[in-house]
Amino acid sequence: MGCDIHLHVERRQADGSWELVSDDEGDFYDGRNYDLFAIFAGVRNRGGWNPISEPRGVPPDASPGYLEIINGYCSHYFVHSHSYLTYSDLTGYDWTQERNGVTAYADTIWFWANTVPELLELGRPEDTRMVFFFDS
Repeated sequence: MGCDIHLHVERRQADGSWELVSDDEGDFYDGRNYDLFAIFAGVRNRGGWNPISEPRGVPPDASPGYLEIINGYCSHYFVHSHSYLTYSDLTGYDWTQERNGVTAYADTIWFWANTVPELLELGRPEDTRMVFFFDS
C-alpha cells in the first residue's frame, strides 16, 4: 500500500491570521517521493534521511480552510503525520547530505525546481508555509 502527501499552502494575512492559498492538493506538489516525505517529516524513511522535523501536528493557528480539508479527509481515510514547514525550515536544512551517493537536493530536484519558486511568488517567505499530512 502506498503513502501520499496532501500538501497545501497557507499565507499569513495582515492581521496575523492564516488563509488557505491552495485547496486543491495538486496545486503545489502532487508527487510520491518517499525521500522527500522522509526529509519533511520522517515518513517512509527507509533511506535514513535526517528529517527537517518530526511531525509537528496541525498548526495551532491553522486556517479554517485547511481545517475543513483535514476534517473531510479524516472522516473517510486513515491520515497521519500532520505537520507544517516554512521556507526557513527548507533553507535551514542540509540538502547536501548523501544517501547511496545521491544528495538530498538531487533526489528532490523536482520539488526545488517547481514547488519552491511557486511558494516564493506568494509573498514574503516568512508569511508562507506548507501544511500537510499523509495517508497510507
